[in-house]
Amino acid sequence: MPAALPLCAISGHGRRLGDRDHKLIADAGLSRQSGFLTAINALPAHSATKHKGCYHNTGAHLKDGSMSKTAIKSRRNLMAILRGVKPDEVIEIGEALVAGGISLIAVTLNSADAFESVSHLSKALAGRAEIGGGTVTGIDQIADLIDAGGTFAVAPNADTYVIEVARSRHLKTFPGVFTTTEAFAAIETGADALNLYPAFLLGAAGIKALKAVLPPQIPLWAIGGVTAADLPAYAAAGCVGFGLGSALYEPGMPTTDVQANAETFSEAFDAAFGN
Repeated sequence: MPAALPLCAISGHGRRLGDRDHKLIADAGLSRQSGFLTAINALPAHSATKHKGCYHNTGAHLKDGSMSKTAIKSRRNLMAILRGVKPDEVIEIGEALVAGGISLIAVTLNSADAFESVSHLSKALAGRAEIGGGTVTGIDQIADLIDAGGTFAVAPNADTYVIEVARSRHLKTFPGVFTTTEAFAAIETGADALNLYPAFLLGAAGIKALKAVLPPQIPLWAIGGVTAADLPAYAAAGCVGFGLGSALYEPGMPTTDVQANAETFSEAFDAAFGN
């Protein structure tokens, strides 16, 4: 029987950590105790912080978790999730998205040369859009994402290890959750917002049920199969933001279509929030 690995040598999902992983952990000041990650050093309080059993988000959200009118007008909470985009086309796609009213753009890290695409976008759209990574599933991706100019990480899962390391490096986090267990684990770890994924399976009724039991200050984003027609129902259920995939962009789609889709989502968002 092989010798048991120490807890610090295994990631949140049983993956052996490499040398670079250990360096990220050491830089973040993290350790495992009793199977749960704890921060040795104080983590940056840029997101949700716990106080007397409640979570207070430092962003532009009201006490009931809704967005302020100022926040809605200053930037729509619409996130383009570009899966399969290539570096030689990404700037043109990004320009089309910004022209259509979308200023949050995530390149999924399982796309070819994803970090190169993130770098291109972060430079070309500096001051006009915020760029991040999607499908962020390992702590080994975080340093490369930051080096490329990414400022946020979206994940399909809620790996508390990834959340803690990302937060320690000042990346905003959008972990994917589907159950209350996953949601509360992500909140306790300090997630900036929850990515309800896949939203099309939860539906408005499922989202409303989750919203009812979660701390009201935690922003909920619907991601996965979201269409413009879904926004009113998801907004009414408690979502303040939306991640947009194939209904917005697919590989090979003309930039004129991308911009038209972005405009459709922007109009739907404004209508859903009475903007």
